[in-house]
Amino acid sequence: MPADLVLTYGTSATLGIIGTKDNVDNRRFLFDLPVVFTMVADPFGTNVAESFARSGRANVAGTFNRVPETVNVAVAVAKKLNRYPPLAFMQIVEAVNN
Repeated sequence: MPADLVLTYGTSATLGIIGTKDNVDNRRFLFDLPVVFTMVADPFGTNVAESFARSGRANVAGTFNRVPETVNVAVAVAKKLNRYPPLAFMQIVEAVNN
């Protein structure tokens, strides 16, 4: 039974299945099946995707697992102070997303 879709998990697996945007003409990589990548830390830096708006390939879409740096800093400061103010944290996340 042929696959209808390929789901990849992680940067290495994704690069092994679809390569980079520069590999579009390389038949070693999937080009004729839809591919959804997940848990790719930096899809733009690794050249897996072009931007949030478009992947740069008709058969590729996906998600990434990077948290905005301001959220990481807020969590680190809260841990250092041994305080976890949920309201302040939610405001920071909201500000980052807007």
